[in-house]
Parts: sequence; structure tokens; C-alpha cells
Amino acid sequence: MIDTTPSMAKRRSLNRTSVTSVFDYTLALEGLLRDMCERSEVFSHVDMGRVLVMYSQCRRSTSYGIYAKVVPLRFEDGKRDIEHRGSIFRWPKVIHKNVEQLYALSVYMPRFQNLGPRDKLATLVHELYHISPHFNGDLRRFPGKNFAHGESRESYDEALLPVVNELEQKLDLDRYPWLRKDFAGLRRLFPSISGLNPRGMAPVYVGKAVKKKPEGAAKEPDAEKPVAFLDPFDEADHDFFGL
Repeated sequence: MIDTTPSMAKRRSLNRTSVTSVFDYTLALEGLLRDMCERSEVFSHVDMGRVLVMYSQCRRSTSYGIYAKVVPLRFEDGKRDIEHRGSIFRWPKVIHKNVEQLYALSVYMPRFQNLGPRDKLATLVHELYHISPHFNGDLRRFPGKNFAHGESRESYDEALLPVVNELEQKLDLDRYPWLRKDFAGLRRLFPSISGLNPRGMAPVYVGKAVKKKPEGAAKEPDAEKPVAFLDPFDEADHDFFGL
């Protein structure tokens, strides 16, 4: 279980800033992603209520590198457990707004924000398309060794260009003024910016794999499933951007 008890440092950080003056970046990003899913049939299977939207801070202030990623909170075919080298690993339940999450979508700041509006959309389309059409917590899987992107990353992105064009036409970008800004412009528009930044979401070791017992043998109880509770208003997970 992940302890989200707020640290005193973060309490002081919150107390120095009026709540009404803070721009919640990840909440705004979630609103854009919901809009995208509602306007494109390609993403009609995506329930944004079960996709945790968050940010990660870039370790280096360079223009190249990862811009965003989607993390499946289940293994292949939506399984919670997997056996690896004689051990069992399990994805913990991630609870956000009283709903169990199946995916976590993260953007890397400030690198993502420094993209142009169209490139931001293309990046988000790229990540949303990784979500399985079965929406079972697994990724969309292509045949072959490169199951994540198919033939190549370039062909993956090229196939999604019509979706980017469609959304660029259908979305009212005036509703998202922050989308047109780079990070410096965003800071000028909103001096105080916060976002959801939970840590520690990863599969956990639950024990050694047990060989299948003969039919009729007593079944051992399952190991306790850890639960991660992520409260959108918990200061331990809702950080101010220190960039």
C-alpha cells in the first residue's frame, strides 16, 4: 500500500499559495483528453475516468527525449499477476476518485509543453492509441517482435496522422489556451501551476510461484493484493511544479 500522507514541506508550499490562484495542469490535460476521446471514434473505447493523468519532471532540460508515455496497470490480456523466473509479481490496485484505474498517462515537463500545439496533439494521440481496444489494462499489441508500434514507430505515427488532422479540425483549441504556450509562456499565463505526480506505481513481488498441486488438493489462499489510493486533493501527490 502506498502511503500518501502529506509531508510538512508540501503543506507549507500549499499554505503559501491561494488555492484559487493555482492552475491544475493535469486536470486541464485530462479535460483535453476527454474531449479528444469524445470527438474521435478511434478512441471511443477509452474511458478517461479510468486513465490516471499525471506529469513527470524531466531530468534534463533538453528538447529531445521522451515527451509522454502511457503505462498499462495490468499485464498481457489484462492479467493482474505474472510469473517471472519462478516469482509472482502483481500490479497493485490504483484507486483515484474512488475508481480503480487501468492506465496511467504521463507527460514530461517542461519538454512536452515546449512542443507546438499540433505536436502536443500528435503526442497525445500516439499515447492514447497504445491503449488496448479491449480497454483491459493492457497495451494494444501488434504482431511480431515490436508489439508496441508494429512495423516501426514511423509507420505507427504515419497511420495516426488522419486522427491528428481530424482532432485539429474538431477541437475548439480556444478552450485550451495553455495548449498554445511553451513552458515559459505557461508560467507567465499561470504563475502557480500544480499537477498530479504520484510515485511508486509498479508491480510488486508477492511470492514464489507454486507448482500446480494434484487435483483435489487444498487451495492456498491468495496473497493480499496491495492497494494504492491516490487522492487528487492529497498534497503528497499533488505537487507544485518546481521547474
